[in-house]
Amino acid sequence: MIAIVFYLITGAIVLKASGMRLRTFLPSLAFPNAGNLGLPLAFFAAGDEGLNYAIVIFAITSIFNLTIGQALAAGRGNWTAVLKSPIIPRSRSVGIAYGHIPIPLWAANTLSMMSPA
Repeated sequence: MIAIVFYLITGAIVLKASGMRLRTFLPSLAFPNAGNLGLPLAFFAAGDEGLNYAIVIFAITSIFNLTIGQALAAGRGNWTAVLKSPIIPRSRSVGIAYGHIPIPLWAANTLSMMSPA
């Protein structure tokens, strides 16, 4: 999160100084594509523990990208569309899993019936 804020500020300063449009270039400067290659590399390099940290980083960067990044690119925020985005419930489920928050028995039974194993 600190890196995203740093790159947002630094990118905005550099883009303003060079006369380039913030809407066009700032989202790509500030928000990394941390999932497609980062998750398998983290697993390969650091095993399960590295993958766990990488998933948390990926979730945080995805949430910022799909909220602040879209608002920057569009020039305004459409918060109703953000709340309907599939990343929001998925990020809650990651928080539940890593926070060891128990889920109701009926939900656990439903999920176990839906899982392949």
